[in-house]
Amino acid sequence: MKRTPLALMSVLLLSSAVQAEQSTAVITVNVIVTASPCEINNNQNINVDFGDSVITTDVMAGTVEKPVNYTLDCSNADTAKTLKMHILGSGAEFNGDLLQTSIPELAIKLKADGADYPLNSDLALASASTKPDLVAMLVAKPGSRLPTGGFTAGATMTVDYQ
Repeated sequence: MKRTPLALMSVLLLSSAVQAEQSTAVITVNVIVTASPCEINNNQNINVDFGDSVITTDVMAGTVEKPVNYTLDCSNADTAKTLKMHILGSGAEFNGDLLQTSIPELAIKLKADGADYPLNSDLALASASTKPDLVAMLVAKPGSRLPTGGFTAGATMTVDYQ
């Protein structure tokens, strides 16, 4: 008599397994991976060095800026499609359009061809053969007193089809 409950339990387990198999489906996913349309800076980091002699009053006046020197090779791009640039990074607490630095009161404003280029936004490229002139400008939090010392910031640039 002790075997009857065990046999019944085995039947219930097999029944559950059969129901589980009937409730499953096989999903097939087909993906075509294509190469990126552009190569940015020969796949090397882009460094912007503001130097060792930045004066805090110049930052407060908005006069400290450096060109962002980079290369952009879009020779493999489909010319029938529009390309977009995107710079992804952490926005400053005092202005989300600016790139936060390791100093909370200091951020970096990006400009493309002289116009403000908000962080985390798309910039349509005029063509596959031209690249925008980028500038990085230091911006202080309004009303703050900037500390002295070094700082860092990081962002990721991508160029893809729109």
